[in-house]
Amino acid sequence: AYAQERPARGRGLAEQALAKLTRAESVGQKRVRLRLRSRLGFDDALHDDYGKLHESEPQESEVLTDWVDALHRAELWEESDEPLALLEERFPEERRRWRKLAGERLKKTGREDERAAFLREAVREFPDEESLRLALGDAERGERRWERARFHLGSVSLSPAYGRWAGELLEEV
Repeated sequence: AYAQERPARGRGLAEQALAKLTRAESVGQKRVRLRLRSRLGFDDALHDDYGKLHESEPQESEVLTDWVDALHRAELWEESDEPLALLEERFPEERRRWRKLAGERLKKTGREDERAAFLREAVREFPDEESLRLALGDAERGERRWERARFHLGSVSLSPAYGRWAGELLEEV
């Protein structure tokens, strides 16, 4: 329901699911509870609970990813520094994932020059990652580097996952 832009319905479904999931014992169940709570609003208690879950399950990179996603959804961009740094430090094999999250954070905090340089490096490292190429095309567009923007956006324009967004951005180039 959230994805279909029906937040009231999504909120109701999240509340119902949270009521049914009263005892979270496994890491997966605890993550689901935290994700549902984050859909109902992000607060300090939720932030603390993500930190506690990470402390108790430091081998679970998904906890950090969920934490960053919840912060980003709540538009708490600067607060995502800590879990992003932990993700980068403790899970170097997850570089592709934290690069996407860090690029999003740079965009939302208005650090476009830094974002473009960051994404250029990320695309060199992961040339097959369509989401990074889409983000770089958007960054190049913002810098008015039209040919580079067309190149990167065009490279994902036929993608089932990103083609629609690439097409919309290409119309503006």
